[in-house]
Amino acid sequence: MHKHGGRLAPLSGVAVLILVFVGFALTGDSPDATKKPASEIVKFYADQGDGAIVGLVVIGLGLTLFVFFGSYMRRVLGAAEGEDGCCPGWPSRAR
Repeated sequence: MHKHGGRLAPLSGVAVLILVFVGFALTGDSPDATKKPASEIVKFYADQGDGAIVGLVVIGLGLTLFVFFGSYMRRVLGAAEGEDGCCPGWPSRAR
């Protein structure tokens, strides 16, 4: 089962959670755009913009890892389901 992913593929799910959590922590709490004037929001992002950008990049890396984790889960669940499962050819047969 671990032919392509090794032992790192299941850990990518844990890495997704960590990266997304850290990314959201880095972006911080942004001001409410409906209650603050535009000048105050611009000032906030001028002062805190680097943290928001780094946080979004970290979240993007986490979501990229999510694709690999989803692929791994598809292989594992497809193998457990077998050929007579509920959806043997759905959505694709790329193995």
